[in-house]
Amino acid sequence: MENRKILIIGLDGATLDLILPWAREGKLPTLANLMDRGVWGNLRSTIHALTPQAWSSFMTGKNAGKHGVFDFTELKPGTYEIQFINGSHRQGESFFQILGRAGFPVGVVNVPFTYPPERVNGFMIAGFDAPSLDDTISWPPEVIREVMQEIGAYYHRGTFPLGTTPGTFKVTNIDPVIQNRTAVATYLMRKYPWDVFMTVFNETDHVQHFFWKEMEGKGPLGDRFKDVILHTYQKIDEAVGALLTHVGKDCTVLIMSDHGAGPLRKTVCLNRWLRDMGYLKYKSEGAEGGRERGLKELRYRLVRGLRRASKRYLPNSVKARLRPMVSDLVEKRDTYLLSNQVDWSQTRAYAFGIYGNIYLNIQGRDREGIVAPGDEQEALVREITGKLMELKDPETGEPVVERVYRREELYSGPHTSKAADLIVMFEDYAYFTEQSFRDSESSLFGDMLIQDCSDYPLTGIHRLEGLFMAAGPGIKRGLRIPEASLLDLAPTILHIMGLPVPEDMDGSVLRSIFEEGSDLERRPVMYEKPSATDDGDDRSLRPYSEEESQEMYDHLKGLGYVS
Repeated sequence: MENRKILIIGLDGATLDLILPWAREGKLPTLANLMDRGVWGNLRSTIHALTPQAWSSFMTGKNAGKHGVFDFTELKPGTYEIQFINGSHRQGESFFQILGRAGFPVGVVNVPFTYPPERVNGFMIAGFDAPSLDDTISWPPEVIREVMQEIGAYYHRGTFPLGTTPGTFKVTNIDPVIQNRTAVATYLMRKYPWDVFMTVFNETDHVQHFFWKEMEGKGPLGDRFKDVILHTYQKIDEAVGALLTHVGKDCTVLIMSDHGAGPLRKTVCLNRWLRDMGYLKYKSEGAEGGRERGLKELRYRLVRGLRRASKRYLPNSVKARLRPMVSDLVEKRDTYLLSNQVDWSQTRAYAFGIYGNIYLNIQGRDREGIVAPGDEQEALVREITGKLMELKDPETGEPVVERVYRREELYSGPHTSKAADLIVMFEDYAYFTEQSFRDSESSLFGDMLIQDCSDYPLTGIHRLEGLFMAAGPGIKRGLRIPEASLLDLAPTILHIMGLPVPEDMDGSVLRSIFEEGSDLERRPVMYEKPSATDDGDDRSLRPYSEEESQEMYDHLKGLGYVS
């Protein structure tokens, strides 16, 4: 088999719904060319179509029940308290590690949920789950120092930091981030040996969250923002073209996204619904709860106002000194500590996490569980599922929920128990859950979310159908393929590199993309037992400190992922 290389470019949240018409109109020449000389199609994401689970499944080829990452947050063991998680919580080898063990050097830049970076055979610079920009962000540590010295900067965070406003935004604000990612990737591709190299551009996801309805001419920010998404795709199309000039004809090029995107119809406060249905009760709902509820709401508004003002108006030096105090306030805020608000002695179900996740309060499993396992639990599952399927959009009268899954229907493996008991899939993923544990919520449905410390409304949200393209030796040309799964990419990459696929991967090699008679098509897929070291490599669990949790909260808040 001839020497092979693979260049993988991730376009976070990119969707064929936008790429196809723009490519046909000549607005995305690089991607159009790749489609002409390769294959392309939809890439089905995970359920939920969410960054931590999707990228972890992409890297491992496994469902979340095996790798253990479902959301940006999870409950601390034995409590009802929430903690942010990072790449160290992922179990199972990534295909980067498998390639490295086989002697293939790899280079990885800005893939989400790779913090702390794996000790790969090559180098890795972590993605946005890295809480700060220091030596811990890369492996080996000197790589990030070299990048900072040679390039001058490394942008690992969002295009829209908290405190920015539409009044000061220009479409060209996005350009330096894309240029920096391209410069970093180009420098490392030329400096270090690699057989598989991957980098991710996040800006497609960010602008779709905030400017989707402006693109449609229906948004609240006005026509000045109508072409922000197109501009971003065009700049990334140029960046992809620049990266392709550094690879030869023997290189396979893969373009992928972790999920797609589309317009947000409404937000849904699931905990409000659970309270209204009698499944969740707050401590302040008794006869003497009015004054307590008012004080809690006043405290919440004061903390939120303090953070909003400090983010917008204070210099960085002052914000750094205030951070420990503000972090402490946020950690104690009702939104993040369920136990401060919820009356667990009368709560049978509650929701937390992004999109629709409902947890039952089970006796013997949860600290203050009241639902008996067995018949009572089963009856509650059927009851909640039935009522959710009856939930209607107040404007259209159409159903809001497409399906309610039990976790065992979606996940298998030793970490399935970490998933929610019920996973609510909203219609076309066009509804987004507003995560709130405040008993003062007045509305079940909302039109949009306005981000804390920002004036950007959330008008676009994820979809299940992401993007896949492939071009290179042995790949068919000019063909749209049937929908593939995000989990199929890891085994396909291993097969292209001539390696066996671990038997516990849930994805399959995409044999339909290979030219008839090519080595890739003729060569049978090989399988092997999982490596004895398939335990998440030699990284130990690296939970965030309080200050790092605040850093992640700020970033995710700016993207609309937390309330």
